[in-house]
Amino acid sequence: GPVGSFVKLGPEASSNPKLATLLETEIGSNQIKAYLCDNDKDRMVLWDILGRVDGQQKKPQIFTSKFLPKRHLVKRVEGHRTVMDYIDIIGKPAETTVIFNHLVDQKSIESVVVCKDQSEAKKIATYADVVPRNMSYAITQDCYRFFPPTRITSYRSYYIDPTRSKMLDANMSNKVDEKEEEVKKARSIISDISAKTDQLKRT
Repeated sequence: GPVGSFVKLGPEASSNPKLATLLETEIGSNQIKAYLCDNDKDRMVLWDILGRVDGQQKKPQIFTSKFLPKRHLVKRVEGHRTVMDYIDIIGKPAETTVIFNHLVDQKSIESVVVCKDQSEAKKIATYADVVPRNMSYAITQDCYRFFPPTRITSYRSYYIDPTRSKMLDANMSNKVDEKEEEVKKARSIISDISAKTDQLKRT
């Protein structure tokens, strides 16, 4: 972990700020910062480590679920693109499988349809007889969720408060590498300044 170190926006989403904001909002910063554990023993060890590292700060969420060797067999939404189609899951095969299964379990990335605008979302969510098979709900690039009618609920839509930390623009491992490189450069500058200071003092 964290989950976000294995997830990045696909080419289409990374070049579209509205779509990027929508996807990051839909997945959620809690999920992006979360850690995954295979069993409760590992969870306890990780919790202890986070306690020593983070101190009194808020700790990231830890999800505990058996790491399966195969990806879930998901049912795609017919004729429409979903959250799953706009993100890339990176890492070793075993890692990508675990991350994929987690996002399917927690965020239903295979069944949330991504629409360009509200007009498009209304066409597929307003009436039960036109709702695409396997769709949970639709989201739009101006940050609205559209829930189709069910046997016990009516059609409805809600505004989503957008969040944008740009954590998925590039994968988080690359961001860590960039920060480490910045630290190296800063240490080199400090070392040069210290050497010059010592020389001035001797002079």
